[in-house]
Amino acid sequence: MYVHTYRKTVHSQMETLRKLLVDSVDHPEHYRHGIKKSAVEHLPDKVIREVSKDGTTIREEIFFHEQKNEFLMTNELLEHPLYTGRILTRIVPASVQNPMSPVALEVTCELERKSFKVEGMLPGERELEQEIEAEMDLLRNKAEEIDRRA
Repeated sequence: MYVHTYRKTVHSQMETLRKLLVDSVDHPEHYRHGIKKSAVEHLPDKVIREVSKDGTTIREEIFFHEQKNEFLMTNELLEHPLYTGRILTRIVPASVQNPMSPVALEVTCELERKSFKVEGMLPGERELEQEIEAEMDLLRNKAEEIDRRA
């Protein structure tokens, strides 16, 4: 099983980053490279999203959990050519006493490779890491720019 957590400090308000993260569910093509098509279905307690990228289809069930000092988004993979599992994205404040403190954006991958025989056909862990880091950097930059202008 591949389990890894990525973390970025973001100098913006938690609400700004939360809005961008929710927008990334509806418009993944604005946050990730190579997405050709996406379809999003909003249900009362979850979102079902299908994304076409690099000739493959990824289907996932997305849940949002909000608490006073934390926002959590869970992406459960329903259909993926390479992995099963989930990706957890959290936004937590660096300090609950200081509302102007930065927030932490954390992405934890809990993925199991379906088969090791497809190695080389699809992106592996290195490409997955690069994609996650690039999306996190984009979210950070957009959130910081929005709050800088406010």
